[in-house]
Amino acid sequence: MKRGTIGASIIITIPVMLMGCSVYMLPGEIVGLVLNHRSVEQYLHPDEPGRLPVLVSTHLVYSVPLEKYGHPVRFLSDEELIGKPHLRFTSVWAEDDGATYGAEFEYESEGMVGSMTAERQADGSWILTKIETAENNTR
Repeated sequence: MKRGTIGASIIITIPVMLMGCSVYMLPGEIVGLVLNHRSVEQYLHPDEPGRLPVLVSTHLVYSVPLEKYGHPVRFLSDEELIGKPHLRFTSVWAEDDGATYGAEFEYESEGMVGSMTAERQADGSWILTKIETAENNTR
């Protein structure tokens, strides 16, 4: 299995096989970049009851220790998140042997949908090369 490193973390750059289909998992470090981007932060509302700690679905995501608004980010299964505000990645893709990741995501309780692309730098860190969010008017 081919592996790349990011700091002390190891990420798998080969898709996971799930029921005969290839499924890419988004590195947790990229999740942190998404959570810290101003276009996503505007939907998190940490001052509202039930919004802290920030919750992220483990669907298509490798969890790593992250902190947001002075609290550890909690990674939970979809079943544990029913009825709770949370960020969920709905699709993930990878290119260039895992050097580029893209994803679509949602923060359903706010009607927000988004997409992003991230690239791994020579030092192993990640940068967002594109991120877009919009309000989904069908909620």
